[in-house]
Amino acid sequence: MPGPNWTMMIGADRFSLPVMMFETSSRDPVPGSSILSARQLSRLGNQSPGKWGECLSPIFCSYVHFAIAEAIRQRQRDVFYLSREGEFLQRIHREMMAHSQYFHGSHWPQARLLEVSRVATFGASVDTPSVDEFMRIWRMHPQQSVGGFLTTLDCQPEAFLPSIARVGLGLDELMWPQQDPRFQRLLADETFSALLRVQLANKRSLLLRYLAQEREGTDSTRLFVVDIGWRGTIQDNLALCLPTTAVTGVYLALYPFLNAQPKNCTKIAYISDGYPDGAALLRRLEGCQIAIEMFLHSDLGSVVRYHENNGMIEAERVMDPSESHIHECFTRDFQAGVLRGVGAHLARIAQDPRGASVLVAPIMEQLAWVCTHPHPSLALPYFALTHNELFGGGRFISKRPTRVFRDILAVPFHPPTCKRFWSEVLSSGWPAGYLAIHRLGFLRPVLSFLYRDPNRGRKSDIIAQLWARLWFGTLISLAVEIMSFLLRRRKRET
Repeated sequence: MPGPNWTMMIGADRFSLPVMMFETSSRDPVPGSSILSARQLSRLGNQSPGKWGECLSPIFCSYVHFAIAEAIRQRQRDVFYLSREGEFLQRIHREMMAHSQYFHGSHWPQARLLEVSRVATFGASVDTPSVDEFMRIWRMHPQQSVGGFLTTLDCQPEAFLPSIARVGLGLDELMWPQQDPRFQRLLADETFSALLRVQLANKRSLLLRYLAQEREGTDSTRLFVVDIGWRGTIQDNLALCLPTTAVTGVYLALYPFLNAQPKNCTKIAYISDGYPDGAALLRRLEGCQIAIEMFLHSDLGSVVRYHENNGMIEAERVMDPSESHIHECFTRDFQAGVLRGVGAHLARIAQDPRGASVLVAPIMEQLAWVCTHPHPSLALPYFALTHNELFGGGRFISKRPTRVFRDILAVPFHPPTCKRFWSEVLSSGWPAGYLAIHRLGFLRPVLSFLYRDPNRGRKSDIIAQLWARLWFGTLISLAVEIMSFLLRRRKRET
């Protein structure tokens, strides 16, 4: 079925993952028959979402496989997947368990779900409203408005408006909260702080009741959670709410922690702990984490709070219409393709005496390709998305590009336009995907140059000046791209 027109064996004790050499095959790729190399993926051309899911299934299957193996190693009976991305990871887990011919014994942990989010858990984890507590937000989001701050805590701004007006702050005025004297006065305002304490205490009570409800019958001293990444903020929040529970988290990737870690927290990352060359891959992943999340999105939206219904605590969710549209047109079929690949992944493990370890290097090569060389048909859905940035930003943010074609043509002639262009590329959430959908793949070396170190602002200035002097070569490259497009179009018409 054509896509939308968007132009095992593991032991019960240990799971070792040595680095294996990966040889790129020169044969034509046959999706589903083997793990496709980056070169083979690049030669696939336009594919339906389901076919892309089958081709990239090893990435997600191997990660879930790693998490299950870690749970077995720790003798955990239950694996709690954290929504929103965890809902699909839970489906992969259950699909793996359905292939019983690849299992040894019956000691595989059960796949369970915790409906949580950063917004739904952060406010509940705040002990006392103070600058020190809220620095856990501001280290990740140093600039914030009062409205964004209250939305991050899932507190309705209306009740706080008189206090906000008294200190002279606007609800949507961006500031540096930890430095702004007006915000310090707001936190010191007795009416504001008393109301905030009441709302946060209510949130903690509901979250604790929800966790007790969902963990009933499990080991109350341990909690094993699985999420996509990237710093484990939800796990931190849960650990602070459950100080006597040892909380272990497994992630696809983890970036350096910005906040002090709770003493009852342990975090494990597939890319760094399961793959010794993980540092290089993490650099490739930088800037495209949201794109990886899109592949795993559920169709139920993100949890924002909890409420009681007939004695049970239920999660409330919010979802932007564009997210529903992308899930219906792309993500649903992509995930169906991933699930179709589960059996093939387990069969590959069973066929090699080295088990899952031999697959790690080619799977990581696939993930690197998604980050740095995606096909336009894989990237286009992302740039039609409105992403949930309620935590920190307090709103949904559109990922649609704002640079029109004439702006891109002006880049070689005008350094300020060049700088704005690269600023948008880097802030897009998927820089290589941005270049792919605009057929600017020949600029990927520039992107690699920008990502070599964090001093990208100065580098973008240098590139702007250089590009202004080398505009002729850029125009030639653009002309080649346009001619290639016209030739392909003419060939299709004939």
